[in-house]
Amino acid sequence: MVDYDIIIRDACLIDGTGTSGYTSDIAVKSGKIAKIAKTISGSAQREIEASGRIASPGFIDMHTHCDKDILKNTNTRQALNYLFQGVTLLIGGNCGMSTVNVTDFSNQVNNSSIGLNVGMLIGHNRVREAVMGRVDRHANDCELTEMKKIVSNEMKNGAFGMSTGLIYIPGAYCDANEIAELCKIVQKYNGIYTTHLRNEADGIMESIEEASEIGRQSKIPVHLSHHKLVGKHMWGKSTETLGKISEYKSQGIDISFDQYPYNATSTTIDAFFPDWALEGGLQDIKNRLKESKTRKQILKVVIWNMENARGGGDPKNVVICNSPNKPEIEGKSLAQLTKENNLIPTCENASQIVLDLTALGDVRCIFHCLDEKDVEFVMKNKDGIVASDGIVVEFGKQKPHPRSYGTFPRVLSKYVRKRKIISIENAICKMTLNPAKRLGLTDRGVLKEKAWADIVVLDPLEIEDISTFERPHQYAKGVDFLIINGVLVIDDGKFTGEMAGKFIKNHRTKKNVYRCLETD
Repeated sequence: MVDYDIIIRDACLIDGTGTSGYTSDIAVKSGKIAKIAKTISGSAQREIEASGRIASPGFIDMHTHCDKDILKNTNTRQALNYLFQGVTLLIGGNCGMSTVNVTDFSNQVNNSSIGLNVGMLIGHNRVREAVMGRVDRHANDCELTEMKKIVSNEMKNGAFGMSTGLIYIPGAYCDANEIAELCKIVQKYNGIYTTHLRNEADGIMESIEEASEIGRQSKIPVHLSHHKLVGKHMWGKSTETLGKISEYKSQGIDISFDQYPYNATSTTIDAFFPDWALEGGLQDIKNRLKESKTRKQILKVVIWNMENARGGGDPKNVVICNSPNKPEIEGKSLAQLTKENNLIPTCENASQIVLDLTALGDVRCIFHCLDEKDVEFVMKNKDGIVASDGIVVEFGKQKPHPRSYGTFPRVLSKYVRKRKIISIENAICKMTLNPAKRLGLTDRGVLKEKAWADIVVLDPLEIEDISTFERPHQYAKGVDFLIINGVLVIDDGKFTGEMAGKFIKNHRTKKNVYRCLETD
């Protein structure tokens, strides 16, 4: 009879706390880390020789939109684009966008095998839309009461907190008071508040202030999603934004942030539009675009954004990555599409194309509008968190942002091994313990005895992102072994076919705190 399920031998163990690595064995039994020691005697069903490799906690991606597609089919349930990065837990429902019913989602996850663990936030946009639709006004008392009921129910059912997407509709139509009132409900369940800021360009300081004030009023931890500065006129101001975050922390605000290691963003093309022009449904938007005076008003804003914000001052910086109603344009830039319409690719002409594409519905783009120096400066902050803002990808379909395939290996290859921006211990801490703490996890995100056995074994000289903007559908390399809940899901660089993931939710303890447990 064997003593353990798995023993990892002679690994350089980097436990997630930021402390230096050391050579050690790790034994796994019944889903948990049973023992960590210099040498572990005894036998195992499987022994992994890890000399020259790093063993660390599985990476936790606390900012994804996995809930959108992970249950779509067999391919998406495997979530291979994340497994080959070494990710063992995804948090969905970010940017205010989520399935409103966390219970239904958790039941679907647990009733259909998935490749890795998932948890959820409740999206404010979806809650607001369920109560008010996509109307451009503040909530009245009755509507706010209904939203509170939904948020309370979702928190009871295991959500980690509430997210907002204040550049998206209908979240853009609310005020800080509405969010603070809902966050007071989240706070009762020891949840967190995560936010895609209202403005990531010239209004970013005010947006950070708004998020901090919401945290102050509701006494809730605040997390800033995918921290970045959009538009050339904002480049270099990451010193000011991080300084502002540090200032609020010194005032007692529990505030944190994450980032992805790319200098391009990705979202829907209607991000160019003024908020008021997106009220209602797609047909309402089309009707506005048909009215000459209104179209001119919208166009003026789109041109400004093309020149100063997400457009990066040049239509070639905006590339279509997903257009279900016109797939032939996927992979083409706005400059190319403008030329195909027999127009010179100026910001003004390309903005006309934006209006037409928005009328198609569901067009998503990649926007090359960030500065690499800001990415590096934010990356150096030891308290930050690495997160992808990615999706579970159907291999070979559309032209997704490479962050969905390469975020975590990219940090380890580009910023640790090649540029030496940060140490590997700090990088792994930003991928494991830092997000675990933010989520209130005590038994994941760190290698310690009795913790869940979510473990990645990687080659520090080979780990690398392969996915590019031109050829995104390429799995990362360098993750040799991956264990999720004690099950080997990647063995010698190959997917084993094991679907070991579970829905992870919060459970209140007798001490009135939350810790993470799997559902039975």
